[in-house]
Amino acid sequence: MKTKKTHWLRNSIAILLLFCIGGLVLTCVQFFGNPDPTYATATIEFNFEGAADGIAPNGSMFNLSDITSEEVLTNALTECGMNEKYTVEQLQESLVTRGVYPDDFVGKVSSYESLLNFNTNHEASVSNYHATTYNVELYNDFDKSMPQDQLETLLKAIVASYKTFFAKAYANGLDRDDLSKLSERDYPQQMDIIEAYFNILSEYAMQMYARRPAFVYEGVSFNDISVRLESLIATDVDRLRADMTLNGLTRSLDRLKSQYTFEISDLQNQQKSQKVCLTRLDKLIESYEKNGIVYVSSGNSVTKIDNNASVTYDTLVGQRKSVTDDITDLGTRIITYEQQLADLEGDEDSIAAQSEADDAPETAEPQSESDRAEIVAAQTAVLESNIDALVTKSNAVLDDFENMLDAFNKQEINDRTVAVTSYNYITPKVLSGAFVVAAIKTAGPICAIGLMLCLVMIIHSRRREARQK
Repeated sequence: MKTKKTHWLRNSIAILLLFCIGGLVLTCVQFFGNPDPTYATATIEFNFEGAADGIAPNGSMFNLSDITSEEVLTNALTECGMNEKYTVEQLQESLVTRGVYPDDFVGKVSSYESLLNFNTNHEASVSNYHATTYNVELYNDFDKSMPQDQLETLLKAIVASYKTFFAKAYANGLDRDDLSKLSERDYPQQMDIIEAYFNILSEYAMQMYARRPAFVYEGVSFNDISVRLESLIATDVDRLRADMTLNGLTRSLDRLKSQYTFEISDLQNQQKSQKVCLTRLDKLIESYEKNGIVYVSSGNSVTKIDNNASVTYDTLVGQRKSVTDDITDLGTRIITYEQQLADLEGDEDSIAAQSEADDAPETAEPQSESDRAEIVAAQTAVLESNIDALVTKSNAVLDDFENMLDAFNKQEINDRTVAVTSYNYITPKVLSGAFVVAAIKTAGPICAIGLMLCLVMIIHSRRREARQK
C-alpha cells in the first residue's frame, strides 16, 4: 500500500528531472551555438571641475571619441608589441564607448515644456547633459582566438594611451615663440608685436582666472599674471614707444611713412563705413515701434503675450552705442598716426634744413653729419637694449605663468580626475550571469511544463484512489 501511495512522488521527481535536464541541454545548445560576444571592458570616470558640462581643463569641449583616434590606438598597439599583428582599423571597428546616464534619463528626454511657460527657473535641458562616466568595450571580433590576458592587456594599453593623449590634448599650454624674431622687424613693428603679444597673454590669464578664481600657486593667482603683463604695457612698452617716436628711430624712414599713410587710409575707410552704419541705425531706431502685443490661439482660447519689441529696441540702442564708440576709437587712432607721420616729415625737413645750413657759409659751429649719426646710433643702441631688457623681464613673467599652468594641469588631470575604476572580462560560460539568464528564459518554461504535467498526474492519481475507496 505504501508503494502505491509513493509511486506518484517518484514518477513526479523523475519527470521534473527529465524536463530540467532537457531544458539545460537546450540552453547549452543555444547559448554556446550562438554565443554572446566576448569582450573586455573598462570604466573611465572624469572627476575634474567642468566635466559635467563637457568642458575640459583647457576650456574646450571633450568626449570619449578620441579614444578611437589613430594616435591613441597606434601607441597602444606599439606598447603591447601587436602593431605588426593588428591594425588600427581593426581596433576601431571592435572598440565601443558608451556613456553612463541616469535611470530617469529616458523620461526626461520624452518630456517637454509648454511654449507658453515663461517662468525663468527651468530644469537644465537634457540635451545639455554630458556623461562623466563611460564604459569602454573591446570585442575580440578581429581575432576570435585571442586569449583573455592579451585582450585585457590590449584594452589596458588603449586606456593608458588615451589618458596620455587627454593630458596632452586638453592641458593648458603657453606659446612663447612670438618674440623669437623681433630683431628682423623695424622698431615700430617690434612695439606692436610685443604689445599685441602681452595683450593676448593677459587675456589668456584672465580667462584662466575666470574659470578657476580660487586657484593659487605659490601665493599667486592667474589674475596677478595679467596685472604684471598689463603693467609692462603701461610702463615699459609705452615708454619705449614714446622714445622711439620722439627720436624718430627707424630702420627705414620711407617704409615707415608708407606704413603710417596706409594705416591712416585704412582707418578712414573703416570710420566711413561705421558712420554709414550709424546713420542707418538712427533711421531704424526713429521708425521703430517699441510696444506690441501677440495673440496666440490655443484650442478655444486665446492667450495674450507681450512681444519682445522692447528687447529689440534696447538691442538697437546698444548697437548704436557700440558703433559710436568704434567711430571715436578709429578717430583717435587716425589722429595718432597723423601726428606720428607729421613728426617723421618734420624730422625729414629738419635734416634737409641742417643740410642746407651745412652748405651755407659757416657762421657758427654746426653739428656735423657724423655727430648726428653718432647720436642716432647711440639712441638706437639704447632702444635696442631696452627692448631686450623688456623681453627678458617678460620672460620672467612668462616663466611664472608657465609654472602656474603646469601646476594647474597636474591638479586637473591626474589619476584621480581621469580615473579607471574597473576592468572586466565578459565571455560565454556556464558559471556566469548571462548563462543563468539564458537558462531562466529557455529551461524555465520547459520545467514549468514538466511541473504542470506532474500536477496533472497527481490529481489523476488522487481521483483514481478516491474512486477505489
